[in-house]
Amino acid sequence: LFRVHANVEPPVTDEEIIGLIDVGTKAGVFEATEQDIIESVIALDLSAKMLELAAQRLKQERIDNVVLVRGTALELPLEDAAVDAVSNSGGLHLYPDVPLAIREMRRVLVPGGKVAGLTFRRAIPIARIERGLDRFAGVRGFDFDALGELFLKCGFSDFDWHGERLVGWYTARA
Repeated sequence: LFRVHANVEPPVTDEEIIGLIDVGTKAGVFEATEQDIIESVIALDLSAKMLELAAQRLKQERIDNVVLVRGTALELPLEDAAVDAVSNSGGLHLYPDVPLAIREMRRVLVPGGKVAGLTFRRAIPIARIERGLDRFAGVRGFDFDALGELFLKCGFSDFDWHGERLVGWYTARA
């Protein structure tokens, strides 16, 4: 929810967050844990190597409110309404079943909870490059209007896109 990536200003919140799941945590970008408003973080990644690197970083930075979990965004290992916030920075464009991943994020959020993520916007001028990225690396961009409709269809409200370039932040409410 609070990271700065690719010179895109993220949406910042001053709401108290008891629990947050960082879906696709990679090597552990845990700036959010330094915020006074987050009590605990579940850092989820499919890659054991990324979780190993995240564990090293947690130890180095003496962060003790993060639990590392190996798992997939398509089947989040949490009960319904388990967390106040979902961070999904840099993962949505990689999931093989985007609607399922969005439904899973909605399922684990408490009513009124917030999701925020970073992803690629579909760009008409580079459509050929984008098709190649999708074909060879599984990376796709999103039309932000269509992405907003998908979030609404999956039970979210207040979808918003922050950013005018290829990379931008999205937010939505459960």
